[in-house]
Amino acid sequence: MKILIIGHKNHGKTTAAKFIADLVGLKYADSSWFCAERVVFPVLKDRYGYTTVEECYNDRDNHRAEWYELIASVNAHDPATLTRAILAENDIYCGLRNIREYEATWKVYDLILWIDASDTKPLEPSSSMTLTFDPSRMIKIDANGTDEDMYQNIRFALQVW
Repeated sequence: MKILIIGHKNHGKTTAAKFIADLVGLKYADSSWFCAERVVFPVLKDRYGYTTVEECYNDRDNHRAEWYELIASVNAHDPATLTRAILAENDIYCGLRNIREYEATWKVYDLILWIDASDTKPLEPSSSMTLTFDPSRMIKIDANGTDEDMYQNIRFALQVW
């Protein structure tokens, strides 16, 4: 089973991935961490004086558009490059943000979840997120309440699916 979890920053995507991994026994990759290790840190470490991948990762909100562009560059010639790399090691891809990558790869997923906390959290700009919710392909998970509420919403979605 391959699952894609998408949504805006800080809406609960990684929390959702952890819930699903625990519920169904799947392995997940947070795309920000995956790309920090392989793509972003090597390019930005000298520019911003990072000494560890974790330091780079923790500073990502200050450079979201730059991260978005670096990650998009991985997919420049083939928009499925990052998806293949993540899914080679994981069952759940958490955090895809680029419409070009999404359109090239959405069919490989058995389930696509859109994590939505837009009643309580801001949306991010198109400079770092070019996807929008598509009800014909995605199941929206309400993440505006507590983590327990989201957990129950995910459990329900998995049972219905």
